Amino acid sequence: MDDYGARTGDWEFTLGGVGTSSKEMDDSLGGLDFSVGYFLTNTLEVAARQTVNYSNPTGGGGALYDASTFLAVDQYFGTGRFRPFVGLNVGALYGDNTSDI
Repeated sequence: MDDYGARTGDWEFTLGGVGTSSKEMDDSLGGLDFSVGYFLTNTLEVAARQTVNYSNPTGGGGALYDASTFLAVDQYFGTGRFRPFVGLNVGALYGDNTSDI
């Protein structure tokens, strides 16, 4: 039987990004996200997750930035190639487009 997935003591790092712009390069947006996790058991992971996003819309006003920081706990199921999970994230959203209303 094949056995896939992380083991107790393994680290996990994920990195992602996105960006787009108009042909004139005057209307743009983008973002970066990453996560660092540690497996407490073969199926239980704790992680820290961070995102940073910007937008620079046409019409001036300059760039706007937003971000989020989360701590997470993920419980994975199974040991095959398909490993679904459920998780809990607790953290904060903050930045130029975020209001504390």
